[in-house]
Amino acid sequence: MGSMVEATCACGYSSGVMGLGGDRGNYLTYCGFPCYCSACKSLFVANMYAPDVLCANCDASSVVPYDDPILELTHGVVNEIFSWNTTKRLGRELKLHDSKYLCPSCDDVSLTFESTGVFS
Repeated sequence: MGSMVEATCACGYSSGVMGLGGDRGNYLTYCGFPCYCSACKSLFVANMYAPDVLCANCDASSVVPYDDPILELTHGVVNEIFSWNTTKRLGRELKLHDSKYLCPSCDDVSLTFESTGVFS
């Protein structure tokens, strides 16, 4: 069962609702997860199971998943917003927390992710 998540920032940026993970029909071939493109400064959902993860907006390869510590810049006691067990495929579990992340719009560390529901 996948999750619906929205990213928002104090600057007014909103990603809109994003479908993360996969569903009953595609969970073996698709794992949606938010990524940041440093080339065009955008946030988009990428299939982390794809052989090459490219930016959905500009096709650049300078893509960083939002579970990378370089984007999650506040640490400590945090709650999990989303997780997807990709240990066999990617060597790690993909996770988002209720901490602050780099905003693609204002470049401030004030982006947050919030769960908005699930899909199957």
